[in-house]
Amino acid sequence: MSAPESQQQKPAGDSDTAGLSKAAKRNMKRKEKRKQQQEDGDVDSVSDAVENVSISEDANEKTSKSNPPNPPDDSSASAAERAKKLKNLKKKLRQAEDLQQKVDSGEIDEVTKDQKEKLSRVETLRDEVLQLERES
Repeated sequence: MSAPESQQQKPAGDSDTAGLSKAAKRNMKRKEKRKQQQEDGDVDSVSDAVENVSISEDANEKTSKSNPPNPPDDSSASAAERAKKLKNLKKKLRQAEDLQQKVDSGEIDEVTKDQKEKLSRVETLRDEVLQLERES
């Protein structure tokens, strides 16, 4: 790095944090403190550990107040997973059918390898959609 480039860089300080939120400023101060501790060889600091614990406790209090814990229900999770899979399959089927219409209408003259694969999967996709709809 040449001298003019190094002079252009701002030193870490309060001028860098002018447009940042309080949390961002706090994080930057913590990072600088950790960096100094690593340079000094003092990696394990009791005050840093206490600070991290108190911050994580504050975060847990905020999340517990705003979002009450809901026990995960296996049946609802699997139902949500099936619904997501069904939605994705219907999208793929719709895309394949649109592609088939474009080929039939002559809008697409030459079908690529990927397009051929998509067209060949139409029946399989329909079967999977029907099976998932029956399970739901």
